[in-house]
Amino acid sequence: MKFKRLTAVLCALAVVVSSAGGLPFGGLRLFDTAITASAEETETLLTTITATGTEQASYSTANVATVSFSNLPNYGSTYTAIWGWWGYGWTATVTSAEGYTITKCVFYDDKNRTATDSEAPFVVETEKEDKTPQVNGTPILAYQSKGITKIEVYGYVTPTATDISTATVNLTADNSVASIKVGDDTITDLSGFSITYGTDESHTATAVPTEAGTYYAYVTPKDTNTAYTGTAKSAAFTVAATNPTYTITIPESVNIDGGKAEFKAENVTLPDGAKINITVDGENTESGQTTFNAKNEAGNSTVSYTIKNGSADVADGGTALTFTGNGTQTLTFAKKADSTPTYAGKHTETLTFGISVEEVKVETLLTTITGAGSNARTATSANVTYSTEGIATLTFSGTLSYQASPAWGWWGYGWTATVTPAEGYTITKCVFYDDANRTATDSEAPFVVETTELDKTPRINGTPIDGGKSQSKGLKKIEVYGYAN
Repeated sequence: MKFKRLTAVLCALAVVVSSAGGLPFGGLRLFDTAITASAEETETLLTTITATGTEQASYSTANVATVSFSNLPNYGSTYTAIWGWWGYGWTATVTSAEGYTITKCVFYDDKNRTATDSEAPFVVETEKEDKTPQVNGTPILAYQSKGITKIEVYGYVTPTATDISTATVNLTADNSVASIKVGDDTITDLSGFSITYGTDESHTATAVPTEAGTYYAYVTPKDTNTAYTGTAKSAAFTVAATNPTYTITIPESVNIDGGKAEFKAENVTLPDGAKINITVDGENTESGQTTFNAKNEAGNSTVSYTIKNGSADVADGGTALTFTGNGTQTLTFAKKADSTPTYAGKHTETLTFGISVEEVKVETLLTTITGAGSNARTATSANVTYSTEGIATLTFSGTLSYQASPAWGWWGYGWTATVTPAEGYTITKCVFYDDANRTATDSEAPFVVETTELDKTPRINGTPIDGGKSQSKGLKKIEVYGYAN
């Protein structure tokens, strides 16, 4: 709290009152600068499929591709050593084995004439009336090609996506993502990744957080980045509340009979939602009164006056002005018409102005507590998961009976569960969800859900979640709201 005194008499010199909280310094994080790039896939001959018998084949490289046959009713293929696969109304399809990608197939007829198919599905076929092998509806050589002797299969080994779930996320001093370290490789070109921020797994913010709180950075490959999979999560980082700074200029004196006192706020930096309050306290005026009193030096004569902020009366001990940023505001002084001093002469009153910053805490979802037990008989920490750990805890007490199940969550008779904040956090409310996602909200500590010895319906402040309809069977999760202190 800062104080500045003003003598209510005549305008004179101006005095400057300043407050400057030191700005926090972010810790510098060192990181590698190597760039890792994936090589482009190169098309090569993967295998050659050679006809060896009716619907039979050998492969120059096994387990890379397969050829499968299908026939029209009453039709089919056969085999000769000279023509290979031949006949009427049959189809042969080439497919890749897992881990390989086919880019084209080159089909050879009995005279080594070729046709190339560069788009899946890779198929060669004949018609009921024509045994000429056709690729994409075009005969290799009309009325002369008699069969298929071999198929060359081209493509590449499909790259195996690297899981980055355990990668290290390196942050800069301002908490933006600088790089990720995957194994021995450090990736600094993050154009193929989406970067988001949040407090739990629902992270959706794309900008670095600026509001006070604890956050994580998440790095996820874009859909077009097939070389990687999974999501990398940074260590928790904390955004400190902005230290308020301001300069308030207050006049030294003002005439109580029609004078105006101008207050100026400069260099104002405040946390989100915060404001600067300026209160007034007159040495001759009782708290709460809107009539102020100036006295002569002897103290035996009084002149009464008022102070207004616009059209609103200012009360002694109350807030006279409020600033949320740089600007100028004016208080107007006026002698009361019915106030007559006992003695002529100078009448004054010393006014003390208090300057304080009022911060507004923003309520956010801190963590979600979910039942993790499956048919457990007792409620322990093993039956609980948190979307963000280290923020709140759930403690059980009472007699529990078969209270953790996948369908109902925590359930049973005569048990109590209490949500408490971890150090550094304040809980403002808890939203309790039953087995059918019906909810009840508790906005005042202690935050407790309980059942009775005769009724397993979860109750909040004595009221069943389902409103007394005997439909709620258990408690599935708890959303915890509040803010970082």
